[in-house]
Amino acid sequence: FAAAQRWRFRHLFVDEYQDLNRLQDRLLRAWLGDRPDLAVVGDPNQAIYGWNGAEPGYLTDIERLHPGTEVVVLEDSYRSTPQILATAGAVLGDRPGSAAALRPHRPDGPVPTIVGYATDQDEANGIARAAHDHHGPGRGWSSQAVLVRTNGQIAVIERALRRAAIPHRVRGAGDLLADRDVAGLLRDLDRRREPLATTLSDLQLAIDADRAELEAAEDPELPETTAAGRRIAAFQQVLRLGRDLLVVEPTARADDFGGWLRATLRDEGTERGDAVDIVSFHAAKGLEWSVVHVAGLEAGFVPVSHARTDDARAEEQRLLYVALTRAADVLRCTWAAQRTFGEREVERRPSPLLGPLRAVAAELAAAGTDAPDPTGALADSRAALDPPDAPPAPDPVAEADALRRALQRWRDAEARKVAAAPTVVLSDKAVEALVRVRPTSSDELAGLRDVGPATRERHGTRLLAIVAEPASA
Repeated sequence: FAAAQRWRFRHLFVDEYQDLNRLQDRLLRAWLGDRPDLAVVGDPNQAIYGWNGAEPGYLTDIERLHPGTEVVVLEDSYRSTPQILATAGAVLGDRPGSAAALRPHRPDGPVPTIVGYATDQDEANGIARAAHDHHGPGRGWSSQAVLVRTNGQIAVIERALRRAAIPHRVRGAGDLLADRDVAGLLRDLDRRREPLATTLSDLQLAIDADRAELEAAEDPELPETTAAGRRIAAFQQVLRLGRDLLVVEPTARADDFGGWLRATLRDEGTERGDAVDIVSFHAAKGLEWSVVHVAGLEAGFVPVSHARTDDARAEEQRLLYVALTRAADVLRCTWAAQRTFGEREVERRPSPLLGPLRAVAAELAAAGTDAPDPTGALADSRAALDPPDAPPAPDPVAEADALRRALQRWRDAEARKVAAAPTVVLSDKAVEALVRVRPTSSDELAGLRDVGPATRERHGTRLLAIVAEPASA
């Protein structure tokens, strides 16, 4: 058997070699036998799977473990600007095993920025505004990403982007199908013959009960790091998807939801139009965007609170390095002085890893070698053209909120006239489509799938008027 396998796999090539664990090394050696026909590629600074048994020493000690190995050091970077590489490199410091500094082959760009906010809601709104500012010709929504350390950070950012009518998607949601608790939930859903609304109410009660236990625990700051916390994060995503289905299918049953959920989660990670990605640090590995917003750079998140050993803290440094180097052109780092966990508001401190970032960013700014951020130059040009007493530029979040409220007030009034639910007059998805697209003509209105022909015929003129005058509607 061994001879057959070695004949079948005669030339072995291993990518991401820094993520090799002991079991994988044994398999690799069994395939190799006494042959030296092995080529590997890896980056010790991107070793971030210690929790899965990965040992970067298989890469850093490869000359000892595989005598006769020829090592070729790749020191050229073609993704990120010099400013981003210098800032990201500061996170690694002079730790043993750190690779040599990369040589950038991109022109200068803006110095990465670090912004602190009063609350996590303020941080999310700030990210939405920055995403809006960086969107424009030649830079679509899909050229931007928001990176987070834990799944628990996603909900507040999603709400802010939704309020600002910024299209977005959560990458990696398909991992829910592999979650043991979600698999059990899906089996339970398949057996239920009751309205989905009832099932979701029960699920909300279960989530609330788990959250209450976590909040009573000694360390409530990072519930996502416990088994119960991970279950809450997973079930909250299921709950969100269930509510999405109820918007379009108010009479949906629990047993229908299971099949729909499986199909939805399998498709979640695929490209679906121009949208900002929301991604965890781990899931972002191997990806890149022009503009990256790294959120929640606070003690307890980065490094994560359970990273108590030197090895664990070193891995947290490498994980942040991976997150920062996903950016090609623009890098924004943010944190919040207060964050909500369940019903509790917790005071936060900036991540200790922000210190080196700030120092390098200050040096880069003082050196004056950076290129201005194009969005900042555009804002300066607009300000120069405006008269001194010109009103400030509209806030995209506030503007979207005003239009959303106007549409909701109108549909509530129409619903009272016919004694129907507001969503019968205009669904939540239709409201969001109107806020996002802001049609100015009947043809543009007809292009919105969520606004049906009956709604367009009956209310099209009024809807266009509301969109045109959101503040006064």
